[in-house]
Amino acid sequence: MKKPLLWLATSVLAISILIGYYEALRGAPRSDDEGARLADAEKERNASCGTASFYQVDTNGTRTSSGVPLNDSVSTAAHRTLPFGTLVRVTNLSNGSCETVKITDRGPYSKGRIIDLSLHAAKKLGMIKAGIIPVQIEVLHEVPEPPCRLPPLRFIQITSIRVVRGRVSTHRNRLWF
Repeated sequence: MKKPLLWLATSVLAISILIGYYEALRGAPRSDDEGARLADAEKERNASCGTASFYQVDTNGTRTSSGVPLNDSVSTAAHRTLPFGTLVRVTNLSNGSCETVKITDRGPYSKGRIIDLSLHAAKKLGMIKAGIIPVQIEVLHEVPEPPCRLPPLRFIQITSIRVVRGRVSTHRNRLWF
């Protein structure tokens, strides 16, 4: 009688642990407040306001953080946290003009600025004379971050232990890949 009850209790415990682990991986909100907070964070990430500046004119050809050469005739931008390749709509709040840019660099590192634009994007937005303008940025298409790269698996070691007449012997097998 004790073994079936122990087996049942162990099974229920294992299933509840697996369900909790699955919910944590899935990112399911635990309460309505947490769900609302996550939705607000997502909205804030997709649309935000701040100031923008543009790259200096003599930076044409230098490599960006993503490794792409900077080209003054293409609308690109630098953002602190958005993944490389993300498409963003930048709207000049002073005159209402907007331009779609691709994130290829990190920055700006000046306090209060949310995005650095290439010379081409700055011309489209009409910010060359002003230098710094109030903007709203909206994420159009976010590219997912690449998964973490793990070193290649070389082998798996399997060790078996056998006890015969009080003596312990071990045997190791390695499965190579």
